Amino acid sequence: VVIVIILLISAVVGINSLINKYEREREIARLPEDIKKIDQNEIQSAQGDLLGVRPQAEKNEKPQDGSNDPKPTEGNVLVAPAPAKPKEHVTKEDAEKKAKEEADRIAKIEAEKKAKDEADRLAKLESEKKAKEEADRIAKIEAEKKAKDEANRLAKLAAENKAKEEAEQKPANTPKKVAFNQELIIEALDRVTIEFQIDEQAVRKITLKPDQIHTIKASKSFSLNVSDGGAINVIFNGQDKGVPGELGQPKKFRFP
Repeated sequence: VVIVIILLISAVVGINSLINKYEREREIARLPEDIKKIDQNEIQSAQGDLLGVRPQAEKNEKPQDGSNDPKPTEGNVLVAPAPAKPKEHVTKEDAEKKAKEEADRIAKIEAEKKAKDEADRLAKLESEKKAKEEADRIAKIEAEKKAKDEANRLAKLAAENKAKEEAEQKPANTPKKVAFNQELIIEALDRVTIEFQIDEQAVRKITLKPDQIHTIKASKSFSLNVSDGGAINVIFNGQDKGVPGELGQPKKFRFP
């Protein structure tokens, strides 16, 4: 019996020793966590003192004094309330100043718009003026070209008429040179048709325009039949014979 009691006592002592050892090791293991928790609480408390804000409390944890304020816990975020923005006070002078600035801005925009519109209008007028000047220049060149062509055409016609007249005056067959002792110069005062015969040869017919001059030469004589005796002036062998007839009346005459 004594031995059994001793063994029981030894077992109880050994168990207590093991329990005490286990408790000491557990306390040692929890020490860094407690130190970290204490440091975090101290930091949050210091921040709260600076900002005037208390840290948020851990859920379902009450302080020892019996109040309902939660205790600060590890990881709580301290949020400082945003300072209230002071209400801006607008004075009458500020309002008038802003209104004047807005009016000046609108007036500036309107002035710029008017200036742009005026510039566009002037540019359009200048473009239209240049286009008109170019059209006038081209029209002038075209008119000058037409006038030149018409002058060349008239000159060509005059040359052809002269060549024709010279061909009519030249005898078809001239076996020998004939001496022309008589000369008759006919100056047309108006449009006139003349039939003439030289030295009893074939009758020829010509039409003269105003201011046109035609010369006839013969060996012996001339015979003429004029549609308007007052539409010609006659010079025979250098002597001015004047107008041989009445204006509008046909006339026949012979030289010499």
